[in-house]
Amino acid sequence: MAVLSGKSIGVGIGVRFMNSNEDLAKKIIDDINALKSNLDAKKVKYFRVDRLKNIVDRLIQYSDSCTECTDFLNTFEMDMMHNLKPDDIQRSRTYLKNFNKIVSHLCKKHKLVTPGYYVGIYFSLGMSTGMAIGMSIGAAININTMSAGMSIGMSFGMSLGILIGSLMDSDAKKKGIII
Repeated sequence: MAVLSGKSIGVGIGVRFMNSNEDLAKKIIDDINALKSNLDAKKVKYFRVDRLKNIVDRLIQYSDSCTECTDFLNTFEMDMMHNLKPDDIQRSRTYLKNFNKIVSHLCKKHKLVTPGYYVGIYFSLGMSTGMAIGMSIGAAININTMSAGMSIGMSFGMSLGILIGSLMDSDAKKKGIII
């Protein structure tokens, strides 16, 4: 077996050789599983531990073509897992800052979205649009019914926004662009 630029090349049928990034990812995922078993449910949610596996998988996927993803993968292994200490507030802040930086990179450079992204966007758009339309209809009917029209329009707009956002989130999940 020869090693060229961090990748193993082997001869054999049915033998799969992993490169150093995949070995690193396996180690990180094992660390994540061990960490998850040591944390309570509240801390798992606060540190977004459930999303870490998806992030590591995405970093591995893009590490061959993106040097920032490779750097983030190395940072993930060296710094992030060590900063994930629930009792130390400063380390927790550093962890969350790095977590958000990685997610931001994946969203901007690789056009990925976070779970619930479209629901949040279309919820607010639907609410504001529905409120404006409701106020217009309420004012057209009678000036005293403007607030009633606003509340009815806002509720319809929020419902429509949640519906459209949910459909777009499910479409994004089918396309595989959710982190």
